[in-house]
Amino acid sequence: MSPNRIPLPEAPARRPLAVLDVARGEEESQDSHRLSELGVLPGRMVTLIRTSPFGCPLEIEIEGARFAVRRETAMKIFVDAGVAS
Repeated sequence: MSPNRIPLPEAPARRPLAVLDVARGEEESQDSHRLSELGVLPGRMVTLIRTSPFGCPLEIEIEGARFAVRRETAMKIFVDAGVAS
């Protein structure tokens, strides 16, 4: 695992980061399908805009559109903390 590979909720806010991977598990169908529909795909840039006071949901931005996602879902998005644009 790359030392710069971190889950999106651990990334600094308001910094565009490259998506490295979207983890797939037993619940892959709903979460990964929704994320791909939102455009969260490897190679794209995603920004954590803000996290609610209780940690869920998180507001993310991808290609100029903003979405709210559950923390559990956002933990499946791995970004490169060493690459910003």
